[in-house]
Amino acid sequence: MSTIHIWAAEILVFAFLLTPISLFLLTGWKRRQTDFFEGLTDAAIKSYFHAFHPIVEQEGKSYRVQFEAYYKAQYGRLRFFWPTILFAGLAGLLLCWSSLSVPDLLLLGRPAAGKLPPLALFAVAGSLMWVLYDGITKWYASDITPADVCWWCFRMVIAIPIGYAVLSVLSPSVGAAVAFFLGILPTGELVSVIRRIGSKQLGFGDAKPGKLSELQELQGIDARSAEQFGAEGITTILQLAYCDPIRLTIRTGFSYSYIVDCTSQALLWIYVAEDIKNLKSSGLRGAYEVLVLYLALEEPTTQAKAEQVLREAAKAIQWPESSLRNMVEQVALDPYTIFLYLSWSGVAYEDLTDGQRSLLDDS
Repeated sequence: MSTIHIWAAEILVFAFLLTPISLFLLTGWKRRQTDFFEGLTDAAIKSYFHAFHPIVEQEGKSYRVQFEAYYKAQYGRLRFFWPTILFAGLAGLLLCWSSLSVPDLLLLGRPAAGKLPPLALFAVAGSLMWVLYDGITKWYASDITPADVCWWCFRMVIAIPIGYAVLSVLSPSVGAAVAFFLGILPTGELVSVIRRIGSKQLGFGDAKPGKLSELQELQGIDARSAEQFGAEGITTILQLAYCDPIRLTIRTGFSYSYIVDCTSQALLWIYVAEDIKNLKSSGLRGAYEVLVLYLALEEPTTQAKAEQVLREAAKAIQWPESSLRNMVEQVALDPYTIFLYLSWSGVAYEDLTDGQRSLLDDS
């Protein structure tokens, strides 16, 4: 294999690394923006500003226009500029260094001075493999964020140091393979592995395996999702319940429906905790369903059925019916619940009933 072939391969890998973020900024970003705006009615946007950003409407500007400006400020393409430049620079540096090191290893069987040894090359290859996998996955789902690009940079920076750190406690014969395998682990799992190795070497004892955060108590939140929430400073159910769901959607890259469902569950959880599992049999998964039940209790045509559901739910969690009724009212009238209902149901203001309009106007 000639030097030309090695450099050609490195150039192709570099182009491959930049492909996911480039395609996302060209097409995925706009598609995500369109899907996001089309999913919110004017009533939902108005409720959003009332609940999360109380403002005085600017003269001549509707809430939707102001919301579009807010979205671009939080998630505009310009926010990707510096993370992408840093990512391209780090990837180019590591690939060039690798290209300069490989010929010596092939010809001499050992690295020359200032070149990367095999262990470092395997560590770099592992980190780049993970970056590519994560980038392709997120590009296909149209959920790349500036923070994701920064995490890719982080993985490339720590790849070689972690490889050498692990080599110090393992046999040299397996060092290169372990460096590569560590490189392809998700960031959260990688940190956990390094923490356990460090704790064992320092005599602190192995950390007990457990859930990443209490968010995993909610349906649909696994270790990877909890890790992304944690990156935004949300590690408890209470924080999730009263977060800004639109800002969280923008910053995590999750779909808006997923964020709404998680925050809906969290809003109910802070009132009933573990009893939320028993309420599911009555169709009460979260605050959204509680508000639907509350509206049904206020409507003469659906009141009888709603009362039956309320009695069955009280029996399921062994609460006094009066206590459950009070909880339903508290959850339903929470401005955060009202926003979730309006944004998720997709109803226009003119389609709301008098009761629903009253909730919106009073929020």
